[in-house]
Amino acid sequence: VLGHLDGGNSENIYETATAETRTIELADQSQVVLAPESRVEIAYTDDIRQVNLRQGTAFFDVAKNKQRPFVVAAQNLSVKVLGTAFEVRTETSRDEVSVAKGHVEVTDRRDNQHVDLLAGDHVWFGAQGDWQQDRIQIESVSAWRRGLVVARNERLGDLVDQIADYYDGYLYISDDRLSQMEV
Repeated sequence: VLGHLDGGNSENIYETATAETRTIELADQSQVVLAPESRVEIAYTDDIRQVNLRQGTAFFDVAKNKQRPFVVAAQNLSVKVLGTAFEVRTETSRDEVSVAKGHVEVTDRRDNQHVDLLAGDHVWFGAQGDWQQDRIQIESVSAWRRGLVVARNERLGDLVDQIADYYDGYLYISDDRLSQMEV
C-alpha cells in the first residue's frame, strides 16, 4: 500500500493491521515504511517535519533539508535528523532506534539526555529510565522489510510477540521459563 501526503499544515494518521506493511511517500520525498500493527501521525509545518510513532515499528528514509528538521517522537524519546535512514520501535517496556545510514540525535524526553548515533548504532531506552547503546549489523536494521526477523540477546517471549504481528492466529509459549530464555 502506498500513501501520499501533501505538504502544508495538515496532520495525517497512518496505521497497519496484522501482517500488513505500508509505505508512505511524503511530500518532501522522504519515506516511512510501517511494520505490522504500527501507527504514525504525521504533521508537517513550515518549520519542522514531525512524525509521532504511536505504536509499533517504522523505518524512515529521510530527504535532507537543513532548514526544516525531521523529528520522530516515540513514547519516551525523540529522534532528530537532517537526512538519513533509521528504524524506531516503540513498545510498552522500551523504545529503540537503529541507524542504517547517516547520523541521528536521540533524546530521552524524560531527562533530556542526548545520544548521537551513526550507521550501525543501536540504542534502547527502558520505561524505568535505563538505557543501553551498542553496535549492530546494518543488514539487521528493519530486516522485517525483507521478510526476516533478527533476534540478538532477546527474550524468547519478546521475540514471539514480534512475530505475532505477522499472523492472525495466536502464538503462545506455555512454559514461562522458556519465555524468559534469551535468544
